[in-house]
Parts: sequence; C-alpha cells; structure tokens
Amino acid sequence: MSKKVTINLVKSVIAGFYGNGLVRKTRLKNEGYNYNEVQSAVNNYLKYGNMNGKTEVNKVSEVKNERMKTNENGKNLIKSFESCRLNAYKDATGTLTIGWGHTGSVDGTPIYLGMSISQQKADELFDNDLERFENHVNGYNDKYNFTSNEFSALVSFAYNIGSITQLTAKGTRTKTQIANKMLEYVYSKGKKLKGLVNRRSKERNLFLSSDELIDYPRWKWKRWKYYHRFYEWI
Repeated sequence: MSKKVTINLVKSVIAGFYGNGLVRKTRLKNEGYNYNEVQSAVNNYLKYGNMNGKTEVNKVSEVKNERMKTNENGKNLIKSFESCRLNAYKDATGTLTIGWGHTGSVDGTPIYLGMSISQQKADELFDNDLERFENHVNGYNDKYNFTSNEFSALVSFAYNIGSITQLTAKGTRTKTQIANKMLEYVYSKGKKLKGLVNRRSKERNLFLSSDELIDYPRWKWKRWKYYHRFYEWI
C-alpha cells in the first residue's frame, strides 16, 4: 500500500527536492509513494491551491492571491539582464533559445534555428516562464516567509540558474546565508564572468533591500551573451 500524500510532500516536490521526470518518479517510488497520486496532487495544488482539486469558485482567486508574485523590481532586474530576441539562436551553453531567454518549445514546437516569434508571444512566454519559477520559489515560502523583494530576487536567480534548491541547501540555510551564497554563482564552464558577478550582486542587493521600486538600466546585447541563462551545476 502506498504512503499517504501530504501537503508537505506536495510542497517539497514543487520546491524541487525530488528532482524532475524520471528522477522524481524513482525517488518517490523508492520512498513508498504512488507517483501518479503525487503528481495529481501537485497539479491540483498549483491550479486550485489544494490537493484534491475542489475549490469553491468564489475562493479560487483568493487562493491564487495568497501565492507570491514577482514584483516590478524583480521583473525589471530580469529584463535588464535577459535580452529579448525574436529569432531563435543558441545561447552561451549551446541551448536553442528565443524571446526573453525562453528554452524548450513554443506552442508545442521545439525551438529551431530560423524560428521567429512576435513580441506579444515573447512576452507571453516570459510570463509563463516567470510563473514556473514563482511556483518553485513559493515552495519555500512557508519556511522563509519572504518579503516581496526577497521573493523577487530569488525568482530572478532561479530564472537564470534554474533552481534555488542548492542555493538554499534544500531550505536549511538562513536568509543571511542565502544572500551571501548568491555571490558564489558567478562561473560558467569554470570561468568567472563579470556579467554574472553583476547579476548576482544586484540580486543580492534586491534580496536585502526594502520593498521600494528600483530602477535597473537595460544591458546591451553585446554584453548580454556573457551572462545569459546557465544551469545549476555548482
């Protein structure tokens, strides 16, 4: 008989403690959980705010509003480092990319060299990607009770790195330790990059700042290539 799926398990899955895909499935199975039951609970939680998928219609918006969203400081910070390109290209890691650093596919079609999208589609993909990383960071909010700027700084970090799992040591580090640890994620392929140093510094400053609007100037494309998205390998 499979172990009971709990809200803490669901939040741990969302936070990335169990990895993704086959890794997630294997880890859950090894711990005695039914993968399909867990995944269903995760999907319901992300959509309805609870595990069983039954939320009163008049409370749906209320539940969604309880989940933190990236503020303007966070969005401006991300866009100051991510260049919007409407034609597909390979980033510094060789990953096919389009729009505001979007990877994977567009409307079900894998990104390919020669693909073009509109600005509206680029912004739509950005919002979808942002929501995905917001869900990830929200998985840690019960433990940390983030301020708006703390949350938004971590979303920016995750947007670039892919996750905050290692940064937070799976939720075991303090906020001060997290802020200081940010500054270590400045290497790509073994090289320390100035662009990443700048990004981590601004993310740390946002994390430590009061919740007021900050102006982030946009970087030029010729510098963007040095600190575009790379993945959590540290």
